[in-house]
Amino acid sequence: MSSTSGFGRKLVYGAMVAAMAVTALPMASQAAPAQQGGTRHFPETNQDVSGRFLEVWESGRSYGDSLYINGLPLTDVHDEISLTDGKIYKTQWFERARFEAHPENQKPYDVLLGLLGVFAAEGRKDTPFKTVDNPGGGVQWFPETKHTLGDSSTGGKAIATFWNQKGGLSQFGFPISQPFQEVTRETDPKVAGKSFLVQYFERQRFEYHPENAGTPFEVLLGRLGAEQKGQVPVMEKAVSKGSNPVDVLRIGRGQDPGTLIPYDDNSLIGTNIRSFVYNGLTKRDLKENVVPDLASYVPTLDNGGAYYVGTGDDKRLVVKYKLKRGVKWFDGQPFDSNDVIFTYKLWLNPDFPAGGGRQGAQYFASVDNPDPYTVIFNYLTWKEAAAL
Repeated sequence: MSSTSGFGRKLVYGAMVAAMAVTALPMASQAAPAQQGGTRHFPETNQDVSGRFLEVWESGRSYGDSLYINGLPLTDVHDEISLTDGKIYKTQWFERARFEAHPENQKPYDVLLGLLGVFAAEGRKDTPFKTVDNPGGGVQWFPETKHTLGDSSTGGKAIATFWNQKGGLSQFGFPISQPFQEVTRETDPKVAGKSFLVQYFERQRFEYHPENAGTPFEVLLGRLGAEQKGQVPVMEKAVSKGSNPVDVLRIGRGQDPGTLIPYDDNSLIGTNIRSFVYNGLTKRDLKENVVPDLASYVPTLDNGGAYYVGTGDDKRLVVKYKLKRGVKWFDGQPFDSNDVIFTYKLWLNPDFPAGGGRQGAQYFASVDNPDPYTVIFNYLTWKEAAAL
C-alpha cells in the first residue's frame, strides 16, 4: 500500500456480504463413542479429541452434558492465528466452544476457552448491553461486568440455574448483557423467526425456550463455535521470491496526475492499474467470490460477523471486520482501524470527490473502531434508510 502524500492515502472499501441462512442447534447425540488411551473419536464429525483438550471437554461431567455444553469437535488440533491478540496457538473448534492451548500457563489455565460470546456481541450498544446497578432482591450481580445473572422472571431464573449447574464462570464467563428478547437463530420451523429470552455471556449465548419447560432443553446454547469458525484467518505460507524479486512496483503514466487520488485520475496508463495498487477490506477473486483482503475474514450472518439488532422498522444490520495484522504503509506505519475511520470521514466530506462512496456511506448510522484491529459498521434502521 503506498501513496505520495498523507491526503492521498488509499481509500479502504468495505465490501458487504451477509448470508441470510442461520444454523440450528442440533440435539445431543445419545450414544457415547468409546474412549481409548486419552483419545475419544467422534464418528459424527470424524474428529478426535485428545489429552488436555479431552480433559477440559469432559471436565468431570457426563458425556451428554459435555456434548450439550461444548458440542462435537469440528476440526483437528491445528495452528491458528488468534483474532484477539494476533498470536498463533494450537486450537480446536467445537460446535459451541473454541479451545486454545497455552502451555506457558499452569493447569487449569493451560487450556483457555475462546470468548465467543464477547465476539458475537462486540460493538452492540443497545440497552441490554448497557451496564446496570446492583438490583438486589436475591438476583446475583457481577461487579466485574456490571450485569446480573438472569433476572427474576421464569426464564431468567432458568438461565441462572443452568449457568450455575453446568459450568459457571469457568465454562461460560461473566454475563455481558441483561436478559432480553431476541429473534432466535434456529432454523427449526417450530421456532424459526420467533423471539425468545436470551442472555449473552463472555463465552456463550443462552436462549430460554418455555416450550421445552421440564426437559433438559429448556435452556439452549448458541452454536457459536460453528458460527465463528469461518472467521479464522488462513495461515498463509511464505512465497519464494525467485531469482529476481521485485520489491518496488513502478507505475507508468502519461503525465503528472491531476489529483492527489490516483484512483480517480485518468492520466494513469492502463484502466486496471488500480487493481495492483489499491486494496479493500475485501476483494473478488477470479471466480467473483468475495474473499478477505485487508480484513481477516468476510463477515456474514453465518459466521457471526454480521448480525441484526432490533425488530420491525427499527431493525438494523451491524457488520464487524477484523483487520489483518502486520500490514504497513509505505512509510512503515501500521494499517489499522483508524485508517478505515479516516476513509469514512473522507467519504462524508462534501469537498472530497468520493463518487459512489459518499452515497454508500450515507447508509451507515456510524462506524466504530473499539480497538486497532476491529471496525464495526452500524447501518441505519430500515425506517431511517427508507427516508433517504
